[in-house]
Amino acid sequence: MSTSSSSRHEPPRGRRHLAVVVAAVVTILIVIGGTALLVLRNHDSAPAGPGTTASPTSTAPSVSPSTTPPTVTPSTPTPDTTTPSTTPSTPSERASALRALTPFLTAAAKLDRQLQEAAAAINGAGPPWTTITPAVAAKVRAADLKPVARRIPAGLPPSLQQAVVLVYSDLSSRRHAISSFEIVGPFQPPLSAGETPTQVGLQQIRNGHAAAVRFDGDLAAARSLAAATPSIGKYPASSRKHAEVLLLVRYAELANGGCDTHGGAVLTRLPVIKWLEVPSVGTYWTTNGTINGLEFTAKFTGSWHIELLAC
Repeated sequence: MSTSSSSRHEPPRGRRHLAVVVAAVVTILIVIGGTALLVLRNHDSAPAGPGTTASPTSTAPSVSPSTTPPTVTPSTPTPDTTTPSTTPSTPSERASALRALTPFLTAAAKLDRQLQEAAAAINGAGPPWTTITPAVAAKVRAADLKPVARRIPAGLPPSLQQAVVLVYSDLSSRRHAISSFEIVGPFQPPLSAGETPTQVGLQQIRNGHAAAVRFDGDLAAARSLAAATPSIGKYPASSRKHAEVLLLVRYAELANGGCDTHGGAVLTRLPVIKWLEVPSVGTYWTTNGTINGLEFTAKFTGSWHIELLAC
């Protein structure tokens, strides 16, 4: 996707406004004998670290979410008066939307492999974790969400857009669940009273487990739906369809990595985007619309720039 965003990764603490509303699916598992539950897929339970033996007499505390995530209202398509370009001319291209979605699916599969490699490196280094080595940090940093986000096409029909956002949120949940392991040096995740770095690391890692388990199925479902969906046209860069892709990506990022979160948000329903007919202009902020009730500003200056007001 050619459109870019200059939005902040995490809005300033002082600007608290509307909470991010997500339909999050968080699976909380129990760690036996200090064995790490890592962000690995294809398993219904997380594997033990290399060379680690589980002890039947020792268990790590289970983690319970402080609140029950609210249900997100199903999305309705946002009106856009922009007309897409004509459909591709060859019969194979006219057959489905799979051609337009293949770059995204390929990038998502690559990131999945990188996340597995990062998880294996983390698992090989602990628990416990006291220091993050350059090798571990490099594996985590290599698992980059941006190439996946850039390949989400604009103007997908709602059902296919939901399938794509779900896949992206799976990856975002897993990536942010291990974000504390990307900094070389002493392992220092934010701690609450009485917690150890390893306890917090395990809690964060658990947040990505549900997304890892479901990823293969979600990716396959998106591929199948794309193959059954008519091919899509291309929208001009100024179309709001491009801004909406950025908004959905940023929403998933805030749900998983904003406001001191570390994964756990799987978007099983498409966030609702509503544009204001007339922007609301304030002293410090211009509101162009909302996404699931969260205010955003969107400005086109050759490319779209969006920002969400959160925390």
